[in-house]
Amino acid sequence: MTIDDAGHYSPQQRAEIIAAYPEHEREARAKGIPVLGSGRIFPVPEEMIACEPFKLPRWWPRIGALDFGWDHPSAAVELAWDTEADVVRLATVANIDVDTGGLLVIDGVQTEVGDRILVKDQTDGSENGIRTVSAGQWFRAADARTARTMQYGTTVTVQEGSANGGKTFRFNTLDPVIGDDPISIVEYPLGGTAPAVARDYIDAPVYVADRAALAALDTSRDKVALIWNEGGRNGVFVFDASNQAVNVTNDPQQGVLVAPSSDATGASGAWRRIDLVSSTSAAGAVSPLWFGVTLDGADSTAAFSAFLDFLVYTGIAGELPAGTITLGSKITKNIGSAGLALGGQGEDISILLWTSADGGLNITSTHATGKVQWSRQVELHHFSIKTSRASGGTALSHTISPVSASSTSIMFDYHDLSIQGLDVDADHWDNGIVVTDGWNGTIERCSIKGIAGDNLSPFEMNDAIKLVRCNDCHVSKVHAYHCEVGIHSTSDTSSYGDGLTIEDCRIVGVSTGILSDGSVVNAWMGICNTHINASVKGINLTNLYYTPISENLIYKTHVSTQDNWSGIFMLGPGFNILTGNTISTPGAPAGVTNFGIVLSGVGNNIVDGNLFNNTTGGFYCIYELSGTTKNTIINNIADGTIDAIVGGDGTATQSTVRNNKPITNLTTVTSGDATPSVASLIDNILVTTNTGATSITTFDDGVNQQLLELHVADANTTLVNGATLALLGAQNTSPPNGAILVFRKISTVWTEIGRSYPVGNLIIGSYTKAPQSKLHGYDAANTLRILTRLENDNGASGTAAIGFEVTNSGTETRSAKAGLGLTRNSSNGRGQLGVFVRTTNDGADFDINDLKSGWNVTGIFHSFMGTTVASASTIVPTGNLFHVSGTTNIATIDGTGIVAGTTIRMIFDGILTVTAGSNLKMAGNFTTSASDMLVMTWDGTNWYEEGRSANA
Repeated sequence: MTIDDAGHYSPQQRAEIIAAYPEHEREARAKGIPVLGSGRIFPVPEEMIACEPFKLPRWWPRIGALDFGWDHPSAAVELAWDTEADVVRLATVANIDVDTGGLLVIDGVQTEVGDRILVKDQTDGSENGIRTVSAGQWFRAADARTARTMQYGTTVTVQEGSANGGKTFRFNTLDPVIGDDPISIVEYPLGGTAPAVARDYIDAPVYVADRAALAALDTSRDKVALIWNEGGRNGVFVFDASNQAVNVTNDPQQGVLVAPSSDATGASGAWRRIDLVSSTSAAGAVSPLWFGVTLDGADSTAAFSAFLDFLVYTGIAGELPAGTITLGSKITKNIGSAGLALGGQGEDISILLWTSADGGLNITSTHATGKVQWSRQVELHHFSIKTSRASGGTALSHTISPVSASSTSIMFDYHDLSIQGLDVDADHWDNGIVVTDGWNGTIERCSIKGIAGDNLSPFEMNDAIKLVRCNDCHVSKVHAYHCEVGIHSTSDTSSYGDGLTIEDCRIVGVSTGILSDGSVVNAWMGICNTHINASVKGINLTNLYYTPISENLIYKTHVSTQDNWSGIFMLGPGFNILTGNTISTPGAPAGVTNFGIVLSGVGNNIVDGNLFNNTTGGFYCIYELSGTTKNTIINNIADGTIDAIVGGDGTATQSTVRNNKPITNLTTVTSGDATPSVASLIDNILVTTNTGATSITTFDDGVNQQLLELHVADANTTLVNGATLALLGAQNTSPPNGAILVFRKISTVWTEIGRSYPVGNLIIGSYTKAPQSKLHGYDAANTLRILTRLENDNGASGTAAIGFEVTNSGTETRSAKAGLGLTRNSSNGRGQLGVFVRTTNDGADFDINDLKSGWNVTGIFHSFMGTTVASASTIVPTGNLFHVSGTTNIATIDGTGIVAGTTIRMIFDGILTVTAGSNLKMAGNFTTSASDMLVMTWDGTNWYEEGRSANA
């Protein structure tokens, strides 16, 4: 494409450029680019920018460079095109069949192929426009196919025709969607001729005072109107000629749609508010003021109800204005599966005020199966719900049907709401928010308050939040004050009440902070990081599994005189985790008994790392009641104000209790109990307090591998060895006061693994035989064989004071029968360390003949002297030193059983010859005389001579 020397495009080139870039106009309009003068802002086409030298035609003056975010650099220009389309040959005078087409006669003139015809009288107004004659279907002319080329105000001149020849017509529809929207084409005056009706030709909206005046307008002439005298109902309206009967029916208050007086049904069209919607979709929120709601204190119930109906019908969000809307009675809405979204300008800025004794908003809905899980069916936010009455009903009630199902969407989302009385010292709602059969709902950052002056139960407001058979709901950052129950979950249907999460809430000045009182078992109610100040119970849970309760701060209301107050109370079934909670009763009047955590009828719970402090009255940190079993209570800490960190009624079974501080109440055995329970021992310790002779035969209620320390705190206890109580040495024992015995349960048997006695003799085995020494160990399985003995008392001279492996103690008097012993002097206690070997298996004590080796009192080492050996060809040594009698020559010495390295000394009593050879390695034969000595050492094979002496 070229530009002439004058910098101009030809008209045909201009038309081609305009036709080539309609998308730029749409994009510019979508971006809100303003209209300047008689034209519009357009980007300069890229091929024009690339021209060298770059020139713009005079009809397209450049006004500066801007970046509108397109992919290529562009320049902004003001396109001052003509608002007159090219001329047409003829204009229709009646409806024609454009689809069949053909060479028709139009306005008395035979058409020819290629004629441009202004089609303006179609029954289906969307077919109007400029079309080209052909033998078949008539298509729209190439320069009249877009909204821009048939824009409101564009004119076209007719060349021929008996009725329309010489006339000019104007396109009279704003931004038509070609092929969808009806296109209005009206006659336009020529040559300054005054119109018969001036409104037909004034390009400006009509200003009317109210809806009645709007309905009375002549819609054949007026298409845009402004209501200016109805306050909050004012607005800009356009006439939509399509059938609006259904929409008009659903807007009886004329908030958005006003039917003309000529057809009040809306079937022939209606005035539609355009400050809310465009021609195809919503452009903003709906205001209740459009429906006749006022902020002057008058009852707006009917208008507000119609406003909600319209929100439900259209699915468009509603927006409350700043100010108070007064409502004289409860509003009940069954919205089905439709959505309802309503927001305000902020709590205590946008206010709904009910003045009836039974007020509030009551919504019923059904599951929106077409919505995904994270969509909201009902969303209310950022406004206040107030009552001017004492006992005002339920502020917000929502019932969903059928009963909850996991495939449904998030059916409600209530956030940033304030619910309270108008006069906080006198007015109150009976309940705040009540949801029945909900699933995946959220209540967040809501503030709900009863009468401010309430200090003690019963409070005037019942439940701040109540969830009935609600699953997987989330309550977060809610503030609840001065009510019977802060957050209440209940269910009568199993698995319909699972998964409630409560986090980061503040519940102050209530009877019970959080209550779950379902009649059936449900699972998982997570409660964390919540501050509760309650007069009766902080958290009260019934029939819950798998519930974590963590990091909560729970106080007893400072004015509460409640007895048996509990921070957390759990009644069946179990598998819950209570950890990191802080519970105290600061400044509260003392009841007879107060509790931190109470477990009743529950099992397999973990109570770990909780803190109890600043308590008053009788205070038990953790208390186990009937039916409680297999709980793990560990690592809990309390200050000095408590009475006991762990307590109970004595019926709990098989709990593990350890590492709780301080320990103030170890478990004690009931006096006379022969089978004491060890089900819930504190730190695995059981204390005996028997006032009379008591024989303990086993321990009851223990679990496999349980460890038990038995602290004997009396002198009347005997433990009896048996099938389920295995004592050391398999002997009964009567430990002294202060003794500690340690047991481990292995399968069904309590096995003693250690004992410690603080004073007196320690006997390992049985006290049925009197102790003979300070340490005495018996092996009853081997005829009372003494394993170990230690004594320091003075007995007969030469007795052993320490001994091991005594053969038999059945006839023991006081002497140890040991392999290693200390002999002593009966007068001064001195003696020698010796090794005793007694070969005779009898009941006699060791004597000096059994002393085989050792050191005497002066430290001289001695070895064993054997019995005299008769000379023979082969002799057998009897000790390290022995005499050889007789005169028979010796050829070998037996080494059987002798350890290599052993040295023997033989003293000869007569004359004989010891012959070198065989296993005797000697410096020649040795012929002895009486008193001669031969010294030999055994290497495991041979005897080697170390020396010989002639001592005669």
